[in-house]
Amino acid sequence: MVAELRVDGEGVYRVTGEQLRAAGVNLIGAPAAGLGLFCRDTPVPISLGGPATRFGADSFVEFVGQAATSHYTRENVYRLVTGVGRPARAAADRRRPPRANVARWVRATTHLGARRDYAFASPTGEPWYDTRMLASGRAGEWKFTFDLEDYAGPVAPVELELALFGGSDLPASADHHVEIALNGSLFDDARFDGITEKRVHLTVPAGLLRAASNELVLRLPADHGVPFDLVHLQDYAVTYPKTLRTTGDELTFTGRAPGFEVMGLASRDIVAYRETGAQIVALEKTRVRRDGPGRYRLVLPGSESEATYHVASAMAVAVPRVRKPHAATGLTDGRAELLIVSHRDFLEGLVPLVEARTAQGLSVKVVDVDEVYGRFSGGIVDANAIHTYVTAAAATLGTRFVLLVGGDTYDYLGYLGTAARSFVPSLYAPIGGVVRFAPVDPAYGDLDGDGVPDLAVGRLPVRSAADLAAIVAKTLAYERKDYPRTAILVADRFSAGTGVAYRSASEAFASRLGAGWSFRRLYLDETVAINLHPWLLQAINSGAALTNFIGHSGPQAWTLEAVLGVADVKALTNASRPTVFVQWGCWNNYYVSPRSDALGPALLLAAGGAAATLGATSLADDASENLLAPLLADQLKIPGIRLGEAVLAAKKRLAAENPGLADVQLGWTLLGDPTLVVGP
Repeated sequence: MVAELRVDGEGVYRVTGEQLRAAGVNLIGAPAAGLGLFCRDTPVPISLGGPATRFGADSFVEFVGQAATSHYTRENVYRLVTGVGRPARAAADRRRPPRANVARWVRATTHLGARRDYAFASPTGEPWYDTRMLASGRAGEWKFTFDLEDYAGPVAPVELELALFGGSDLPASADHHVEIALNGSLFDDARFDGITEKRVHLTVPAGLLRAASNELVLRLPADHGVPFDLVHLQDYAVTYPKTLRTTGDELTFTGRAPGFEVMGLASRDIVAYRETGAQIVALEKTRVRRDGPGRYRLVLPGSESEATYHVASAMAVAVPRVRKPHAATGLTDGRAELLIVSHRDFLEGLVPLVEARTAQGLSVKVVDVDEVYGRFSGGIVDANAIHTYVTAAAATLGTRFVLLVGGDTYDYLGYLGTAARSFVPSLYAPIGGVVRFAPVDPAYGDLDGDGVPDLAVGRLPVRSAADLAAIVAKTLAYERKDYPRTAILVADRFSAGTGVAYRSASEAFASRLGAGWSFRRLYLDETVAINLHPWLLQAINSGAALTNFIGHSGPQAWTLEAVLGVADVKALTNASRPTVFVQWGCWNNYYVSPRSDALGPALLLAAGGAAATLGATSLADDASENLLAPLLADQLKIPGIRLGEAVLAAKKRLAAENPGLADVQLGWTLLGDPTLVVGP
């Protein structure tokens, strides 16, 4: 039997037999000697309280827990298992704490930067940052005020670390200049170039810092001969001597000393552990004395080597969230030409789509994404677990198509305070020289890591049962369409700056679709946006098999004149006559914003609009898209071809002729069912 114990912070956790039973996991009566705890596949040492033979209602499991560290979650999952042969146990230190050489402070690092916003171009491996600083034409100055909790005074050196990165790359040998002042004293500056990371380590002069109201000032003097200077402060941290005091009845600290004294505890009943690497030691002999009304001081034995200590009043020991694990049986059994990985909220709503695909002769398997986590990442939310499963499915289930069902947001940890929710997470990858964090669903189908998908992957970015019902209805309506081989061709005006003729690119795409197609051409080279806009809405509402756009775009609209934008989706009434949008531009299929939908997902989620959308989740180069577009057109003219296999075949052909091009291989994404049949 297994219980999942879920934690999202560092510290001591305890769960009793009765608490486990109340959560539906009854371990009462289980042999205590066989209880083991694991995180993923790694044994975790535990302490057991209660009878030595059988686990009882008042027995408990106690362990040192850690939060998960990933872009996706802080919730870590520990698995309590019965019948383990040699389970890991915490060791015991029964030494009495020393009377002398007791440390009352340690050097601690406090990270002071907030996660206020997200930079897809961050070169640091972490997209979140505190402050965007822009000096344009004149100097700019930014102030940050902070306190040092339990500052022990100038008894040891203080260090300040700043994590910066450039947001611009202009023609100068070092186009970023940051002056750094602390409490009115200017004592360093940083110069660096381009969209790169810059870390600054400074030793603060003795006495310059104080316990409260310290002021860090960063100044961009704009003195290096470029039009502007854009720098991001990602984080700043202070390492300082910190008194060992707790007001929350628990404390975690790191240090090296024969012993330590912790102040401010609310009880004489104390739990303490020492952690050194993978070794966990319960400190059984501590000394407690009163430290004022209702407060106590604790002295505990230390170590000759640096270690981390976890201390808590017994009443403050955290209780993990207990959950019965999801059974992950049959994940790799049978056949699944179409593998659907869905959030559980949408399993029921997929029935009409599954029935339709099964009737077409496809073998289909629908899997709860939680089962995937349970099997491949120890129950922890992790996009890499989905990729591992898809790779296994390709080998064992004959999978050719993968459909992910559930919306996503890059704000996995809720820094922005929006209601955005990730149902099925995305993989991320660098695209080109600027974008380092692009959502790349096609990478789920890249089985060998060569940057070219091997399976056709699509996503339904739904957030509700109503979203799913509407998309499934449009998907099935599209395959019953009475308007085959009809296309709307939309092209941006000629770009004088780059010399790109979008009208010509549109005509090249249309010419490769073959005979029998009828086209409605809407080109900005031939009319003005104020006319093209209503004509385009009318054409979409009338029904077209394809709507192909080529030109400049952003997340919210096609072209600078917004010939089609997110605001237009409410005017689309073609729910019974949906179209497939093929978008050649930038950012138009970006589906992970927590603040607003991009045009592609908005068209898919609308009552009318799209049965599927193709487009970029990042910056896309005109040259790359102009290479892929005719190859896709060659596939779309094949009778009965499914949309996903058309895209996959075009990308494989492109890879053979032009290796690389991650902007279209990984960043050009299908939102919709990859088994959608395009032709008659």
